[in-house]
Amino acid sequence: MSYITGKLIKTLREKQNMTQKQLAELLNISDKTISKWENEITMPDIMLLPVIAGYFDITVDVLTVDYISLDCRESYQCISKCSK
Repeated sequence: MSYITGKLIKTLREKQNMTQKQLAELLNISDKTISKWENEITMPDIMLLPVIAGYFDITVDVLTVDYISLDCRESYQCISKCSK
């Protein structure tokens, strides 16, 4: 399974015109950590998922579901639909 949590976080962050630094300050972590998530080097700590989801007004399920299995490889239309 290939999770795209980091790519979703990046998409949601950019929709809010927010920098990595701004999101990092909100979550009390470093902007390097946000970068690692968005580049799929690491994943967010499970304890942060509800905070991230709450900020972006989505559910934790949306953050962690395997969108690639939904055949969204080329576009993130499914992300856009889920984050409205």
